[in-house]
Amino acid sequence: MGTIKYPVQLIGDALDNHDYENADIQSALKDSFYAILQILRRQKDHPIMEVYDDWKLATIRSHRILLKAAYDQFEHSSAFEHLFNIPLLPADRSLIQLFIVKLDLALKLHPDDKIRCHTSVLGYVLFGLVVLRVYLGRNPSDNIQIYWLARQLPEEETNKIMMDDDVPLWEAKCGRIYWPQYPEELVLLSVVKPKNGLLRPQSHFFAFTGLGMQNALGQLHLKIKTMSRDYCRL
Repeated sequence: MGTIKYPVQLIGDALDNHDYENADIQSALKDSFYAILQILRRQKDHPIMEVYDDWKLATIRSHRILLKAAYDQFEHSSAFEHLFNIPLLPADRSLIQLFIVKLDLALKLHPDDKIRCHTSVLGYVLFGLVVLRVYLGRNPSDNIQIYWLARQLPEEETNKIMMDDDVPLWEAKCGRIYWPQYPEELVLLSVVKPKNGLLRPQSHFFAFTGLGMQNALGQLHLKIKTMSRDYCRL
């Protein structure tokens, strides 16, 4: 029997171990670095900082045993990311790490200890939105619309907004990022070995969502749509 090469786009350590590159994404991440740094320094207004201020109030108790404290901290960080729907290919997510390191270095002298501790939490969301913008083929001027499309608002808040067409950025706030499933995606899922009888969403499911085979060579084409009451596009 032969073997099928695993698509590099689906490998989480693609940058470090497979020399993965994506010129469009890397250029966009570089161009957005200073603006994201300003947001974290609160020199530039952005709605994510209000979300962050609410999230950080749910503090982690540091006196717990070490393993439990580490687990709680991970769950706390994950909870922030789950406030947003930012589906990224693992390889493209790996490109963000270098910019997180640079962001951390740039914030070393920042007086807000919490911001310095949560650089990666905020950075992955903000840089992830940049990658999402590249996926959608949009310009930096559309950043705030993409933010609201990715924001996972509570159902009651979404329903309230949908009843008022005068809300700024109404379509984006009522919309969502939608990844269609393809037969090829299900084939990829079928060969993933479950752990303890379960597929782990963080490591497998989202890695394949929204992929379609572009041609017989197995190149991947990513499609993302936006949706409000009806399908709409930025």
